[in-house]
This record gives sequence, C-alpha cells and structure tokens, in this order.
Amino acid sequence: KKGDKLVSLDKKMDTIASLWQRPLGVNSKADEPALTKAQLIDIIIEWKFLKGKPRNALKPLLNANSDTTINECSRRAFRIAKAIRQCGPSHENWDESNTSMSMAISELCKLKGIGPATASAILGMYRPDIFAFMDDEVIESLYNGKRGYTLKIYLDINGR
Repeated sequence: KKGDKLVSLDKKMDTIASLWQRPLGVNSKADEPALTKAQLIDIIIEWKFLKGKPRNALKPLLNANSDTTINECSRRAFRIAKAIRQCGPSHENWDESNTSMSMAISELCKLKGIGPATASAILGMYRPDIFAFMDDEVIESLYNGKRGYTLKIYLDINGR
C-alpha cells in the first residue's frame, strides 16, 4: 500500500517538475515557476515522509507558512537555481556553483519546517542536473562523517 502511494506521489512530482521546467511564455512573471502550499504539503512532504522517516512534528511549522510566502521563496530559489551553470569534468566553476546552490537552498530554508533535505527535494525537481535529493541512503553512501542534514553536508555530498 505504501508503495502504491509512493508511485502515485512520484507521478504527481514529475507532473509538477515538468510544469516548472517548461520555457517561459510572453507573460514571464506569471509563467515563472513557483511552489504552492498544497504542492509542498500534500505532495512533496508526503512523498518525503513516505520515503524516509516521517517527522510529524514539522507539520504545524509547514502549515504556518502562507501560500504567498511559499510562492515568493520558491520563485527566488528557482531564479537562483536557473542561473547555475553545470560544472564540467574539471569543476572549473565549482565555487560559483556551490555558492549559488547554497543561496537557492537557503532561500527555501527561510520557510518554517524546511531544511536542506526538503529544499534539495524541491530544487531537485526543478534542476535535477544540479541538485541531488539529500536522501538518507545518499548521505550514508557518500558522507564519511556522522549523518546529518546540514547545508555543509549537503554541499559535500552533492559535489561528489
């Protein structure tokens, strides 16, 4: 049953991601990608809690965010993420990209109940070529220290 729900949420996330990744139309401000409160709570958080350990204590914090605040923070984060250039094999623009990734994640972390792991899930939907999801298994596989959910740890594992 949990697997069926996860598959359904995966499909919903793919649909949202495809909308965010489409080219901007004539009315670019209105077409600019943004996250809604319903998408955050009913799809992304639900998906994240099914994939890993549910942190139900975060739900009141998440619900305290207004749709307007979620929309504005996500627009700013997506604008930053859109401008990030991929690093080549020699990591020629790594510092610049790392700074921009940090800024995009930090923008989403301004929302109550959102940390680097959830921010990485959101940004990974928008720019899967740049942002990996900070999943428990990813941390355990790629991080040598004690598992944590900090921006520093995220940037370390995402750079591998």
